[in-house]
Amino acid sequence: MKQLNKLSNTNKIKLYTYLCQLEMDLKGSFGKFNIKDAKFNNFLEQEKLLLGSLTEKNEQKIGNYKYFLLSNLRKPDKFKDVADNDHAFLHLKHIRNAIAHGNVTSTNRLNFNIKDYSEKGVPSAKGKLKCKLFYRLIEELLNTRK
Repeated sequence: MKQLNKLSNTNKIKLYTYLCQLEMDLKGSFGKFNIKDAKFNNFLEQEKLLLGSLTEKNEQKIGNYKYFLLSNLRKPDKFKDVADNDHAFLHLKHIRNAIAHGNVTSTNRLNFNIKDYSEKGVPSAKGKLKCKLFYRLIEELLNTRK
């Protein structure tokens, strides 16, 4: 939690508020979001935001974008009976975990650096977003709910 202490009080409150909201909104909702939503993809394009899987190929693309959030998008075994892999849900889950574990840091109070790790300590998400854009991304992902 040392990292969280470096954030402004306003951001601490907002992050805690979103953490609570994500706890409620994500419960039982795997498979209920649509990452292919046209409005959502227009948002990504307008903001020059790379949102994708945490792969070497996407790591190389980061320089072509202003902001990015890459996450491990492997479908968890507990959702094997759900037809599709819900990437929007998984991004939201990694955002939730990063907030909960105090892995959201601020650069000059303008940008957030986001990190999430697996239980084995392996990076499972990383990102850099303007603070306001980070909150908007959460809202836009939540708005893709089917």
